Parts: sequence; structure tokens; C-alpha cells
Amino acid sequence: MNRRPIVTYAGDNSVFCGLQAGLATGLPQETVEWRRSYGRPSRCVHVEVDFVPFSEEYLGKDAPRTILGQPIFHTYWTDCADVEAYKNLARDSLQAWVMSLKQQGITDWMVILLETPDTRKGNKLLPRTTVLDKIKNDFGGKQAERCMSVIDPLKSDSRSMESWQTLLTKMRHLLMVAYNRALNRFEESMRAERERRTEKSWSFCSYFLLQEELAQVFQLLALYDEALVQYDELDALFTQFILNSAAGDSPPWLNIFSQPCEKWEGLHLTSELDTVVQGKIQSKEVTLLEFRNYLFQRQCALLFQLNKPWEVAVRALTFLQNTVGELKILEIGLAPGGVACWGVLSCLEVIDALHCFKEPTTTDAHALHTAPLWAYARDKLQELGSLCGLMPGSETSSAQLHTVISLVCGMGNDPHTHDQPQEHSSLSQDTPMTRLKDSLSSPQAFKKHFLDLSEVAISTYKHIGRIRSARLIGRDLATFYMAQGEPQKAATFLTDQLTMFLEEGWLLLAAQTHLDLAKCYLAINDLERYIRTCAQLAGSVALSADVRKRHFVKMMSAIQDVNQDTPLLIPSDRIFEVGGLKLVSEGRIILESEVKVELSVLSKLPDDVSCGTIYVMLQHSQEDDIMSVKRSSEIDRKTGCSTGSSQPAGSKSQSSAMVHRSGSGSTESDRSSVPSDTTDLESSSINPMTQPLHMSLHLEYKQDKALSSAAVTCSNSHKVLRRRDSQGGLYKVDRNIIKEDLKDKLTADDVIIRPGSNTIVLSTKVTKKGRYSASQVVLALDKVEFICSKTSVSGPSLSLEVVSENPRIFLGRRDRDLLAGMHQPMVLTVHSGSWHIAKDTLVKLRTSRGLSVKCENNESNNDTLERDLEVVLPEVCPFSSIAVPLTVLADLGPQRDAATVEHTVAISSPLIDHRLDIDVHFIPPFMSSHKLHTANTSKFVQVTVTGLVSRAVELSCPSLTLMDPEQHFKLIPLHPPTQTLVVCTDQAASYMWGMEVDYTRDETPVIKMGFTLRYRPLDENSQPLPEDFKTYTYTFELQDYKTLYTIRARVEPSKGSELCRAGNMCHLHIALQQVSSKLPSTETDGTGASQASQHSIMYEVLADQTMWAVCGRTAGVLTLEGGLRQSVTMDVMPLTGGFLPLPSVRLSKYIPADAKHTTSKDGGRKMEYVGTASSVPRLQPFTPGQVYNFSKAQQVHVLPASNTLQGDLSLT
Repeated sequence: MNRRPIVTYAGDNSVFCGLQAGLATGLPQETVEWRRSYGRPSRCVHVEVDFVPFSEEYLGKDAPRTILGQPIFHTYWTDCADVEAYKNLARDSLQAWVMSLKQQGITDWMVILLETPDTRKGNKLLPRTTVLDKIKNDFGGKQAERCMSVIDPLKSDSRSMESWQTLLTKMRHLLMVAYNRALNRFEESMRAERERRTEKSWSFCSYFLLQEELAQVFQLLALYDEALVQYDELDALFTQFILNSAAGDSPPWLNIFSQPCEKWEGLHLTSELDTVVQGKIQSKEVTLLEFRNYLFQRQCALLFQLNKPWEVAVRALTFLQNTVGELKILEIGLAPGGVACWGVLSCLEVIDALHCFKEPTTTDAHALHTAPLWAYARDKLQELGSLCGLMPGSETSSAQLHTVISLVCGMGNDPHTHDQPQEHSSLSQDTPMTRLKDSLSSPQAFKKHFLDLSEVAISTYKHIGRIRSARLIGRDLATFYMAQGEPQKAATFLTDQLTMFLEEGWLLLAAQTHLDLAKCYLAINDLERYIRTCAQLAGSVALSADVRKRHFVKMMSAIQDVNQDTPLLIPSDRIFEVGGLKLVSEGRIILESEVKVELSVLSKLPDDVSCGTIYVMLQHSQEDDIMSVKRSSEIDRKTGCSTGSSQPAGSKSQSSAMVHRSGSGSTESDRSSVPSDTTDLESSSINPMTQPLHMSLHLEYKQDKALSSAAVTCSNSHKVLRRRDSQGGLYKVDRNIIKEDLKDKLTADDVIIRPGSNTIVLSTKVTKKGRYSASQVVLALDKVEFICSKTSVSGPSLSLEVVSENPRIFLGRRDRDLLAGMHQPMVLTVHSGSWHIAKDTLVKLRTSRGLSVKCENNESNNDTLERDLEVVLPEVCPFSSIAVPLTVLADLGPQRDAATVEHTVAISSPLIDHRLDIDVHFIPPFMSSHKLHTANTSKFVQVTVTGLVSRAVELSCPSLTLMDPEQHFKLIPLHPPTQTLVVCTDQAASYMWGMEVDYTRDETPVIKMGFTLRYRPLDENSQPLPEDFKTYTYTFELQDYKTLYTIRARVEPSKGSELCRAGNMCHLHIALQQVSSKLPSTETDGTGASQASQHSIMYEVLADQTMWAVCGRTAGVLTLEGGLRQSVTMDVMPLTGGFLPLPSVRLSKYIPADAKHTTSKDGGRKMEYVGTASSVPRLQPFTPGQVYNFSKAQQVHVLPASNTLQGDLSLT
């Protein structure tokens, strides 16, 4: 833009000329803040001005009507360095300049005084006032900052550079102040002019140039967005005037734009200003197309400078459509095809301009809006082809040739001819005008360009996901190829369009497309596709009955012309609807049985169809029999031993069902997101919309295990939401039908299918066990087979399970745990599976030793319990079961703990292949234990019977006997002999006998005793069950039962004290006495210990440290060789008052180290200890009952400590 704001200069022109170059280059180098009026935001702009000499002619112009080319700032330059010279010469000139500005009301001026460093050095004495001070006093007034001095910048002094930069900064600021004031006056003038738009004398062209000048000012200041706003306001104002004229309010100036357009030049997007059109606007001779091209070109230039090329693409299509609408509103005369030429040229120009800004980040943004431009250019080119006779199937007449010539002439000259340099003149062949002229030159060239535009438009629409628009263009191409005689290419586009219509459910449009496809297939003699298309048309509900009947006849006649060895396969979609498959056969399906299935078919054909065969393919899947047998045997064994499935086979036991639910609870949520059948996966390969969404629950927790968020996620969204146009869509119209080759099928012969609903019964005989699932449904005619895939079958899928189960045998308990030693009920369950069990079939049971069994409903009246039992079965039908009640009895032996009694039952029968071993566990009802009690030399035997189960057991007739008849010990019962006790889980029974021991005898023989009692179970009401008493026997041995030593201990106060006191020393007297002088021989571990070691015992005093303090040794070894009694005295101190238990005394057998006698060199004997395992002394505890402590649990009364002693103890 060459028009810049003007700054005048006056005064000494030679001074300014020396600084003009520096000012012109220095002012735009830095930005200056433009503080705008009316509350608008501040902007930082660059200032560029033109300097002209001052003249009063500029001051007399009408400044508010224009701003460019007008002086907005005035400067005065002088280099007067002497005050006297200033008064005599410069003052009058400066005063005249200022007065001329004041007369015009101009306040934007500046006075610059040029100083040199030499003049300052010459004046050694500083004057009282300088020239700058005089200028400020004379002319500055309140604006003294407009008067400033500058040191000659030609000097390389730092002061000079600083002074120069200050001048530039000050001048930029004052320039923007002047600029703002001038713009405010200009905007007010422009606003007043716009308010006059309702007057008849008002002209839009004059106002357009006025507001455009404001836009140019903003563009000069690099405020492109502000400039674009001005052009947008002009565009909106002009559009509103045209819309109002359509309603009858047409201003007089609009007649200028209503004149006929003799040229239809397209857009030329360049940054340069079109002065030719601007001149026509000024002279009011511009046409509507020229004005619209000029206005849009200015908008695009600003958008490109703002780096918003995508917005150009956004506005382009609206601009084209609105301009065509304005031509119609104003009824502007235009040659036929002129608007189409203008549209093609404009679209191609915009697209070419956008290619210069093509970047990877903006490709999608461009494609979103360039796709409609490609389609618009293609439509307008197709319009030109129809007008000029260039379409296929038409011949160009002489009138159409004249039309082509007139259209080419109306395009004008190619504006891109002057844009490219001479060496690149060959590139001008690719300009929009050359391409359009080439398209109109011949039908072949037109076909090439038309197909290129169509291909680009389709691919761009597909890229942005607008498949419908791409398919509509494909329909036009199909018409183009049909007219050109290429039906094969037309069928491709029609097939794609048919796929889209079928996806979206446009049945009428799909039927019309089928009609066009039928013509294409008939033209190319594709008999297979022609029959398919006729079948679809015959079954289309969107067509009339006559059309459907006609195409049904064509289909049947075309079928007779099929000459293939294999039948023609046709998908039954939208021809036959299979309503569902229903199993008619009742009960479970077993081998060699006949299966009947009812098939519902809805025929959409207008007439009857005779089918030779209708069959349904059955897909067979067989399980591994060996693994199933192993798994069932393991389940039977575990069920019989642990859970004891005593219920019939038709229902699972309660315990096993509960375990199954608790075990599968965590996996059910996982299985919910996985397809349970392969049907979904197979259907998704044809129609992804039927594929299930695999949803899963996603939980997020905080650090404190609290729930943070919950969401539902789809794991296969990438498959469901993927692009489908490149894969042929949801429905592949021309997909190859694959007929499954399966041996198993349900068939029905010679069936006539009538229009509407039909019910057909199909049957087959199954010969293999396993699962059968229905697959394809085939309706076979003479030479054609209609295939219905299993995904197209409505309703639930048919699944047949042919079973061949082997008989199974279970042995389990009834309702509660099995108890040993009592009659217990059990159940033998036989499940027939798919077999028929004959009458009198035997099932043999053999139990382990100690377990006997009998059958409750035994007809032979054999009520005895035996280890071997034969159960005779009645007749059992398939898939039924029978339960045989049994009674078992497990022997109860001496039970010393709560361990269960384990037995094994072996089951063998012709019904099973292998012997079945079942582990059965019995719980003992009670257990027994014994204990020996001592009172000095008296002995007592206690036997305790502890209940282990909740069922009560009655005990009676307890007895304790010696197992060895040669032993003579007298046992005296201390309990009533006829007493009856009851034991259960929370209750035990104890029995005690006194035993007389002979201490005169030296040996202590082992006593073997036998405890017996009688027991029987009780019911819930503690009443005895009808069951005989059973005998329980418990044997045990007693060893080392004689009392060997007795201990007596006492605590006495020290001399001088009568009672023991805390903190005072006392004496502990311990007396050990041997009951018999003859002790039993003690084992010496084979080392031959001396006889003295047999009488050595070790005592230990064990005192509670919180009560007693033992002084001296607390342990020692005593030898009872000389006498039967030994005494030990030691000092003890009670630590607290009260009744204190005596310190306990523990005795142990002391076994000294083994000694070996050797002979020394001098003939003497010496004792030598060898390093063996027995070379160290050791202790051996006495067995319970060999030591009796008379002082056990005795207490001594201890007085509390005295006050003096307490003080001493506290001090210590």
C-alpha cells in the first residue's frame, strides 16, 4: 500500500533533509502503543509516514472526508544556536508557521532544534537562557514537550545517539496522538455518512470507498483483524440492502448493480489492490460480479495475512451461493452458463490458493471445507457440459459451439498471466481459466476434467467422513457411465450407493437403485447378479405389486437360462425372513432318535415358490469322552467321600451347590464381558452393528480403599467405531455366498412356499452324541438356492444336545455326619443316564474291615450287618434315578483323640466299567483318657469320657479291671456303680477308683487295666433310641506309680522373733524323706554307674521373685545312703506382707558323670573322665506320683515391714 499518512516539515529545509533518511527508517523500527478512544483496547503498531514540505494548501482541504494522503502532523526544524540570532531571524518565521496552524485549529505540531556539540563547547560561559528555552516560552505554553532539541546524530557521540532515540520515541508518541485524533474525526464523519443511508441521494459506492479507506488505514498499521471487520461490515450492509430490495425496498443507487453482466471473470486472490475495479466503484460503473469479486478478494487477502486460510475455505461456498442468490434477486441479465463459468473459476481459484498454505496440521481443516468446493465446481462443470453438448450421448450443435465461444470470451483475460515470471510461463497451463477452457474444448477433455473433479470430490468427502455426499456424487457418475456405455463402471457406484441405502434403511431409494442395477447387469449379461437383483425387486415392499410381479416373472425366466452344474446361490435377505426354529420333539434327545423342528418362513415374493428341498445345516460339536469320564469319576469319588450326595441325581446336594456359587461368584463378572457363544463372533464378521459391546466395570479406589470413581468401559470400541466405508459397509451387496458343507441337516422335501407366513416341519435322525447348533437355512429350487445365514434368523438360536450318558452310582449320607459305633443311615443312588436299567441288576458293595452294611428294604428279611452286600435294582427308565436306603455300622475302638475313623466301600456293577472306591469318614461320638492321682502313699485312677458330637450318648455300667490275672491290686470304685451319665459336645463324664499299692515289695510291675462301659444314643428329647446298648473298651498301662519321696517345708522367723516380717531374714527348712529304703534299680544307660548314683537326688527351690528372696544356693545334691531322711535349711527373706505361698521344691534324679579307673605309672589308681555323651552329669525327672509334697499350696503369714525398715528400703 503506497498511500501513507503525511508529515509536513517547515523551517530550515537543509537541516531536515540531512535527517530525513534517518527519520524514515528509524520510526518504523520499534512499536508504539496506540491508546485508542471509546474504551477500545490499546494496540502496539508500527508507524510509517511520508514527509512533504509544508504548504498552506494542505490545510484548506476537507480533512474529515479522507485520511490517507492528508497531513496529520507538522514539524518545524531549525539549527539556530544563538539567542540573538533567534530573535532577529528565526522567531518571526516560527511565529508565522504556528499562527497558520492555529487558524486551522491544528494542535498536532512539533518544533525540533538541532544542536551541535561544537557550539556547546564554544560557549564556555553558560548563558542564562538557551534558544530552546526561548522557544518553549514563546510557543510552548502548556505543550512545552512539543519543543525539544536534538544533538546532531551524525556525530558518533553517545549523547548524540541518546538524544536521537529520545526524538524518535517522542515523535512516535505524538504521531499516534495525531493519528488517533484524525481517525476519530474520520470515524465520526463515516458514521454520519452511514446514518444518511435512507436518503435518496446517498450512494453505497461512495460510502464503500470511505469505509474502505478506514480498513486501509488499519491494514497500514498491521491491524489486519480490524481491517477485516470493516470489510465484513460492508459485506453485511450490502447483503442487507439486496435482501430488503427483494421485499420491495430498493434504493436508487442499487440500479448501478442491476445492470447486465457481460463478463463473468472469476476470483483472483492476490494481496495487491485491484485499482481498476476500485476506479469503477468510484465512477459507479461496477457490476455485481465485479464488486463481489473485489470485496471477497480483499477479505481473503486479510485472512491470508492473519494466517487463517481455513476460514477462506469456510467463507468461499457461502460467498458463491449468496452471490448467485443476489443475481436472481436483482434479476441481472447474464448469458446462459456465465454463472457456472464464474463458479468453476472461483472454486478452483480458492482451492489453488489454499494449496499454498497446505500444512500437515491444517490438512483436515482445509478438507472439511474444500470438499463442498470440489463438489460445487463439479456440479457447475456438469451444468456447462449439459449446456454445451459435452456430456456422453449428446452431439455438439453449432449453437452450442457459439455458446462455448461466448462463454470463453466472457471469462476475460487470465489474471495469472502477469503473476508468473517468463521462465515459468509453462505453469500457466494449470491455472483455473486454462483448465476450464480446456474442459470446454472437446468432449474428451471435458470427460477427463469432469472425472478428475468427481474423483477428488469423492475422496475428500470420504476423508472427512461424509459418506452420503460421496455416494450421491457416485450416483451421478453412474448415470454418466451409463450414458457413455460403460455399465460395468456404473454398477460399481450403484452398488456402493445401494449399500449405504440398506445400512440406513432407505427402502424406496434402495429399490430404485436396484432397478438401475438390474439394467446394468442386463446390459453386461451378468445372469447371476441379474437374478439376485430381480429377486430383491420381487421381494421389495417399497415397490408396487405390478413391478414386483414383473420382476418375479423375469427372475423365473432367467433361472431357466442358467447353465451351471452347481446351483446358483442367492442370499435370502429381504426375500425370505426366517422367523425362528422351534424344537417340536419332547423330552431329552438320545442317540438314534428322530428330531423334529418347526421352521417359520415369511415369503415376500408375490407368487408361490416350489422348493424341492428345504434343509437346515446342523453344526456338530463333540466333547472328549475320556476326559468327561475321568472328570465324572473324580466328582463321584469326591462327592461320595466329602459331601456324601445322598439326594437323588436329579438335584445336586445343597453343600456342593453352595460351593459352586461361592467359587464362581468372582468369575461371573469376568464372563459377562466375554461372548458366551460363537454366534456373536460369526455375526460380527458380516454385520458389525450386531456385535455385542463388551462392557466392563472399572472402579478406582483411593489410598484409604474408599471408592473414588466408577465407570463403564468398552473393550472393543475400536472394532465397533472403526471406519466402514473402505470395507464395504455393513451390508456387502455383492458378497460371495459360501454354502456350508455339513453332513448333518434337518430336511423337508417338496414344499410350496406361499406369499406370507409359512410353517414347515423338518426332521432328521441323530447318530452321534454331542451338541448340534443350527447354522444356514437353505431353500433349494430347481437351479437356485436361497441361503439364509444363522445371523439372519430371528429369535433365539436353535441348539440340540444329543446325550449318551453312562449310568452313575453315588454313595452318600442322608442329613447329618456319620458316627462310629452306631447304626447310621446312608443312601445308594443309581442314575441311569441315557440307558435303560433292567430289573434285578446287581450292585455289589464290599466294605473294609470294621465296617458292616445292610439294606433297609431287603425282601429276604436278612437283617444282619455284613461286609459284602448285593443290592438288587428294579427297572429304571432313562434319565431317572433310584435311591436305595442303607444302614452302616462302624466299629468304635479305644478312642484316645478326636481323629475320624476311615473306611472304604468298593462298588462294582455291570453298569460301570471300573470298580468305584469311595472313602467314608466316621466321627467318634466320644473319646476316653486316664490319669493317676496321689495322696501320700495312696493312689487313685481317674478315667474321663469326653463327648465329641452334639448328639447325646448315654453311658452306664462302667468297670475297671486288671488285664493280668496274676496281678493282685485291689480297685475300689469311688462312684455309684449304677449311675448313668450323658456326654455330648459340651459335657464329659469322669469315673474314679482307689488302688491299694503294696510298698513291701521291691519291684514296681507295670499294671495293665481295661475300662469298659455300655453306651447308646439319645434323641433330641434325651430319650433313648430303639437301639441296643453297645460296649466300649479302653485299655491303658500304669508305670512308676509308687511314692518314693515326700517333701515337707516350713518357714520360721529368725531368733528373737515370733512372727515373720517382710524385709527380715527367715529360715526355710526342707525335710526330704524316703518312703522305702529299697529303691528300684535305676537305669544307667549301659554305662555301669555306681550304686551311689541311685540314691543321689537334686533339689531346687523355686520361689516367686516378687514375694521371696532366697539367699545362698537354691539347688543342691543329696545322697540318701546313710538314712531315709535329709534336712536342708536356707535363709529366705519375704519381700511383702500377707499370706504368702511357700517356695516350691522340685526333686530330680541326679546322674553323675561316668568315671573310668586307670593305673598310673607309680602304681596308684586315679579317676579319669572320658569325653563321651555320658561324661557330663544330667538330671532325670520323676514321673508323676513318685514325689509327694506335703507343703504344696501351704501359706505363711508374713507381717508387713516396720516403718523404720520401710524407710531403709526406700533409701536403698
